[in-house]
Formats: sequence, C-alpha cells, structure tokens
Amino acid sequence: MRLTFDGAGAISIPTLSVPLANFVGQGQAIPVVQGVTSIQATLEPHKFGVITEVSNEMLASANAEQLVRDALLQSTGPALDRRLFDANPAVPDLRPAGPLYGITPLPPTTGGGYAAMVGDLGKLANAIAAKSGNGGMTFIAAAPQAIAIGLQLVQGLSWPLLTSTSLPAGTVIAIANAGVVVAAGVAPIIDTTASASLVMDTAAGAIMAGGAVRANFQTDTTGLRLRWPISWAVRDPGVIACITATTW
Repeated sequence: MRLTFDGAGAISIPTLSVPLANFVGQGQAIPVVQGVTSIQATLEPHKFGVITEVSNEMLASANAEQLVRDALLQSTGPALDRRLFDANPAVPDLRPAGPLYGITPLPPTTGGGYAAMVGDLGKLANAIAAKSGNGGMTFIAAAPQAIAIGLQLVQGLSWPLLTSTSLPAGTVIAIANAGVVVAAGVAPIIDTTASASLVMDTAAGAIMAGGAVRANFQTDTTGLRLRWPISWAVRDPGVIACITATTW
C-alpha cells in the first residue's frame, strides 16, 4: 500500500475486523454485524540524504553534473536495500524499523538440493498464508538463492521474486504484499549549490561543533545534495517470514 503524507506529521494505519459473511436464505434478513477497529501501525516521515562535492573544473564538462547525479541515484538503490531488509529497531526522528525487526527466522529444510528449496519456499508461503490471501505475496532472496530458484524451478514462481544484494547468502524472505505500507517521494530530489559551507565529515554535525569546513564559494566547488522522503511500516508481524540459513 502506497500512501502520501501531504504535510501530515504522521499517518495512523487502521485495521477493521468484520465477522465473516455466511449464507442467507431467500427472503430472510441479512444479519448486521459490528466491526472492530484499531490502530495497526503508525507511519512517520523520514528521509534518505547524502551530500557530495566536485570541483568546478570537473563541472566544466557539459556532462559532468549529469554523470554525478546519475552516480548519486545509482547509489540510492543499494543504500535503500541495506536498510529495507535489516533487522534494526526504529529510531525516533531518524528511521523506521527494518521489516525483519522482531522476526524469528524459520528453521531451514535440511538435505540441500531441489527438495530443500521447495520445502523452504513452502514453509515461507505457509507462514504468511493467513495474511497474504490468494497469493498476494512476494519473495526476496539473496543473489545465490534467487539464481537457484530461477534455474531450478522450470515453470518459475507464480509470485514475484526479487533479488537483494544486501541479504546474507542463504536468506530468503516472504512478504504478504498488503502488510507493508510505504510513503515515498516519486524520486530522489537532487539540488546543487556553489555558495554553501559544508562540514566535510561522514558524521557531520553543526559547523560550530568542529570538523573540517569547506566553503564552496572560496574553493570554487559545487555541492550536490540528494534527499528522498521515504518511510515504511509493517502492519502486522505475521506478514513477513524468513529463513536465514538455507541448505541449497
């Protein structure tokens, strides 16, 4: 589910539980049931960000700025990948929890080979079946396992299979699609300046707090800043299952 903040400080994700429908006889009254609502998760705004700097001599080429912008965009995918599939807790005013936070890995099927692979995929699908409905799930695998699935399952999977370069080898994840809510900008925003002062440190703080400071105007350089408003929330821990040590 993709949402937008539209200036909101947070988005409360509700859930509605309604008793199951049943057969009703011809001419008979259809029963009225009372649903139960609650706040399932809260989506708070966060952002990815990074700054780099190039000399204006480098930018003298007509293609230089475009190439640097492209490099920033290309690096955003792996950067997001490593955070989207980690198991770190949420940090207020900094980042959401990794979707694997609090998820206990399932035991892998022993024996290796094709049988173990099918067994593991079946375990993962079964673990989230109550949340995924009629096949609304996605598998994410480390590169070796994604390749093995693609090569060994002749007819392929009936569900999307994604590859994550940040997952340790042997890891496969299944996610019920409806269980993850995302709010993100359409694309990362890149802006430039030639008249700012930058703290040249990967752990940058306030300029007066110390660290090397570079003035773009004085050093004839240009800073490029990437920002991407993005956040996510898991609606229910039962929508995610993983195996971290497959034998195939």
